[in-house]
Amino acid sequence: MLLEGALAAVMLGLALVLAVVALVAYRRTGQRRLLLVGLAFVAFAAKGGAFVAGLFLPALWAALQPAAPVLALDLGILLVLYGAVASP
Repeated sequence: MLLEGALAAVMLGLALVLAVVALVAYRRTGQRRLLLVGLAFVAFAAKGGAFVAGLFLPALWAALQPAAPVLALDLGILLVLYGAVASP
């Protein structure tokens, strides 16, 4: 549970930061892809928030049943999305 909790916290933090960056970039440039990427990051942040909340509410944690491989995969997806946005 400790590994899953740590991965969920990292996912939540990274997703929030990347959502803010993507949405600010969308606001500046008006490129639709940045809006879509920002919304994807918001969705990841919501999922990460649910997992972090589950750390404090055991019934929620049992309902979500996060597993380290799934959280690691989500973290990898976030990094790929970031790479897509950050590439020239």
